Amino acid sequence: MDILKKLFGYLVHLYVSFYFRNKNVYVISGLRRSGNHALINWLANSLERSSVTLSSLNYQVYQTHSGKTILLNEVNFYGCIWFIKRIRQIKPLLKHADNVVISLEDYLPEPRDKYVPAKAYKISVKRKLLNIIASRLTHSIKQASVGLDRGDMRIDERIVDYRLWQNTVNADWLVWDFDLWLTSTGYRKKFLNKLNLLDDIQPKISIQGGGSSFTGKSSAPQAHDLNSRWKHIEWPDRVINLIRKDANQPLLTNEEWEFISTYEAPK
Repeated sequence: MDILKKLFGYLVHLYVSFYFRNKNVYVISGLRRSGNHALINWLANSLERSSVTLSSLNYQVYQTHSGKTILLNEVNFYGCIWFIKRIRQIKPLLKHADNVVISLEDYLPEPRDKYVPAKAYKISVKRKLLNIIASRLTHSIKQASVGLDRGDMRIDERIVDYRLWQNTVNADWLVWDFDLWLTSTGYRKKFLNKLNLLDDIQPKISIQGGGSSFTGKSSAPQAHDLNSRWKHIEWPDRVINLIRKDANQPLLTNEEWEFISTYEAPK
């Protein structure tokens, strides 16, 4: 069964590689709440050399007003069959598009991955681990307060596995650092150069991911707030114990490790 599954995945990889052969394809892979959509919106601005908006055609497919850029969102949550059906359904849109962005979340890509066309630019989104977890906790609490729970903000070993993968990722994956992007013009320009792009046009607050976990879609949070979200929440014991393991210390900055290793929940 595993052999058949791998074979099917490889055939899908060949199919999407052929299908998107004449497009500029960008695969964005990150953990939920790590900044996928901040990167995607910034990338779309640079691709079209102006401030653009990715409007929803349905939850999984977004398009700029010009039609030059298309986003296929969270494709790994819907599976290979859905992916193939969806790209066939949007064939008329693809005729006019120059750029295709494929978003993966909470997913560990494989070599010759079924969702990653062969000639795509591959970008892994990195953000301070404690900020990602703080954002997930806050988002989940807000959802629960109004009786909603999509079950997609899990805080478990998958988060650790993904960060370990980022630390050993192959050279053909670019690692985009959300925290540096927030504060460094030089970093932004250097990263765009790697994609043969020039225009550093800051995007509006992301709407695809629901905006900030802390401020929603109403206002853009400040960079200094985004860099230290972990200091402003109450941490559950289970999550503390997961992150506090010695083996996970290399996954954190010194400041994060000092905080989490000495944290005591309020009485």
